[in-house]
Amino acid sequence: PLPAIASARRPLFELFSLRGADPFEESVASELNSYGPVVAVGRPGRSRASLGAAREHLPDETWRQQVAARMDQAGIIAVATGETDGLAWELGQVVSGGHMDKTFFVFPPVAPGELGRRWDHTAASLEHAGQAVGPLPVPHSRIHTVRLDPDGTPTVTYASRRDEATYRTAVDHAVTPSAGP
Repeated sequence: PLPAIASARRPLFELFSLRGADPFEESVASELNSYGPVVAVGRPGRSRASLGAAREHLPDETWRQQVAARMDQAGIIAVATGETDGLAWELGQVVSGGHMDKTFFVFPPVAPGELGRRWDHTAASLEHAGQAVGPLPVPHSRIHTVRLDPDGTPTVTYASRRDEATYRTAVDHAVTPSAGP
């Protein structure tokens, strides 16, 4: 969960209610939804509940083909850093499919050590697929999003705290990199 903030983006009645926290995925999906429909692919056997993104649960025997097809169709690809074999395969598809220019990486609100491990796995998977990955300019614990230039130079959004507002701002800057720091 992310600490929620009072915002003009919330319905009026919510501005006057106390809200403790919003799920991370819900905050990111809500911001991405302003750019178009958001679809997430769920892991087989996991909950079918959606926290902001339409979630598709694909059969084990076809998920790879279907994920590759969705990447081709997507205008934006947002990837939460992680440490799974499935993620490594997906990152290989991002690189081999020529989708790096529409992809950015989100660092979820987890412990700093876990953020480092997740990024190390993500970066190693990208490099294994042929994408250069340069060093990050700030500590993992402050990073919210990363985009990679073709030469591997990272452009990051970062903040000293992790809440709904900082993630929404980070996603906006990652989607529209020309928006500035």
